[in-house]
Parts: sequence; structure tokens; C-alpha cells
Amino acid sequence: MSEIIVDTIESDNGAISFGDSSIAGGLVLPGSVVNFAYVEEDGRLSVAANNNNWSILSQLDITIRRTVPGSSFQCVWMVNGEATGHDHMFTVYRGGSLIGYNTDAGAQRWSGVSHGWYDRDQNSTQYNNSIVWYDEAPSNATFPVGNEIVYRVGNRSSNTANYTYWLNRTDSRGGQNAYENTVSAGYVMEIAP
Repeated sequence: MSEIIVDTIESDNGAISFGDSSIAGGLVLPGSVVNFAYVEEDGRLSVAANNNNWSILSQLDITIRRTVPGSSFQCVWMVNGEATGHDHMFTVYRGGSLIGYNTDAGAQRWSGVSHGWYDRDQNSTQYNNSIVWYDEAPSNATFPVGNEIVYRVGNRSSNTANYTYWLNRTDSRGGQNAYENTVSAGYVMEIAP
């Protein structure tokens, strides 16, 4: 096996290409992670989970600046908490636009990315939800390189009742023996085309 070791790679125009992807002044491998943003929230908060509209868990917003044209974004959250009823859904937004839900069912209150846990105990032990969404190559015209994109988690009742969602705590207590408090977190990775 041969090995090439260099300190610097330069071209006459400042751009170096590998495969079909390039970025001025650097090397971008297709499929590689080129940017990363993270959020962590330990506040014990209440958020409406009404039946007539989505509420945003704004404490879990993740802002990332696009660095490569045509890139895609992998969004992941672990949301801990408990609602006053088990019939509720989580969705994903890009800015103010709903993008993450079951597209076969449509943008209905019962359509989301993840749902509340059915444990028959909206009292002393919360649950955690994994929310995962892949945003494939948002428009370069709308989100050019250098612009920020905000990814958000939406929460809503999936039936006709209105609930309260308690982030990082149980429904009935803010924290004591057997009434746990947690930390919710999430990240977004920008992936080169």
C-alpha cells in the first residue's frame, strides 16, 4: 500500500474538488458531516398540547448555519417529559413550516413523527421520546450557504382533548422521590451531498 503525506494541497483557483462535491478552500467528502449544532435543556416547563394547533417546544430549537450547497440535515431529539394524557404527537418544523409528520396520513392532529407513551400513569414517572427526521436537501434558493436554518419540535393532542405537556418532569410533581427530573437534548448534522 502506498501512502502520500502532504502539509498543504492547493489549486490555482483556491477550490479543491473530490468526487462531485467541492467547497472553496477545503475538501468536502460526499456524505460527510460538515456542520453540527446541539441543544440541551434542563428547565422543567409546561407547554400546551391542544387539539386545534401545534405548540412549539422552543427551548429545543436548534439553529444551524448552512455551509455546503445541496446539503441535507439529520435532526435528532430525545425529549423527556409527560403529558396529562397519553394521546399526543410530536412533529418537526423547519422554521415555521411543518415538515416532519406521517405524509400518508397528512397534516392531521393524529399524524406525527413520535407519540406519547401509553403507560396509564400520568403521574409519577415520565417517559422519553426519540424524534428523528432527515431533511433532504432543502432549497438552495430559500436556504443559501451562510443562512441559518432553525429546526423545531412541535407538540399537539392527537384527539379532541386539550392537554399540558411537562418537559423534563412528571405531570404531578416538579421533583421529589419517585417524581423524576431529566434533561432533554437534540442535535442537527449537516451532511454534504
